[in-house]
Amino acid sequence: MSKKFHKKAFKLWLDQLCKVCVKDRDDFTCQIQHEGCSGKMMPLDKNCQWCHVKSKQRNIMRWNFLDIICGCGHCHQWGHANPNEFGVWFAKKYPVRNDYINSLTQIPPKVWYEDDFRDVELVLLRKCLDLDVKVEYFPESYRSRFLKRIEEFKRGA
Repeated sequence: MSKKFHKKAFKLWLDQLCKVCVKDRDDFTCQIQHEGCSGKMMPLDKNCQWCHVKSKQRNIMRWNFLDIICGCGHCHQWGHANPNEFGVWFAKKYPVRNDYINSLTQIPPKVWYEDDFRDVELVLLRKCLDLDVKVEYFPESYRSRFLKRIEEFKRGA
């Protein structure tokens, strides 16, 4: 008998996987580099944040690597305080990504089921392997789960 699926807890797990992948992909360096920026950060630095270009309220955007960049807390707040300026900056720096994520916002929302979330987990685990993400990049509370799921993923479980 399988365990009960807890959507909220699973979304938090997916958030952790995605955060670590994005930060690793961007070398733990703020991509925004606005005035007062922290620049390069350490993996577990709370100032090292995942920054969504569009709202992460819709699952289609929440774990989409093209919609997320690594940013320092200062630049992340600047983006929230100045969404139009941030949008112009992003479109100029990443025009193809911007066009793609704008097209995703046109897709009508859908109801997500357990299989949808599990499919996202597989994509994120694959990305972790591709990036050779280190377990030390995760908060303590997620390290054993990460190691277990990576081993299961490698075995095809």
